[in-house]
Amino acid sequence: MGSSRGGRNTKVHAITDRYGRPLAFHLTPGQAADCRAAEHLLIDLPERCIVHADRAYDTNRVRDLIESQGAVPNIPPKRTRVWKSC
Repeated sequence: MGSSRGGRNTKVHAITDRYGRPLAFHLTPGQAADCRAAEHLLIDLPERCIVHADRAYDTNRVRDLIESQGAVPNIPPKRTRVWKSC
C-alpha cells in the first residue's frame, strides 16, 4: 500500500486470457510506475499471444520482455516515444 496526497492507495495489475478471465494479479503502491508490475505478470506468457496494454506499459524493457517470450506487444506509444529506424 502506498500513500500520496490523496491518501493511501494501491494499484491492482492483472493479466487475463482472451475471454477476460483473470490469470494473475500483482499489487503495487499507488505511486509506483505501472511498467514495473509488468515484469511480475509477464513471466509465463503463452507463445504466439498478443499482449494488449495501455500507454503506461510502453517502455523498451516491457516490449523486449514480451517479444523475448514469443508474444507480440500491442501497446499504444507514449507521446514522447522516439522510434528507431531499422
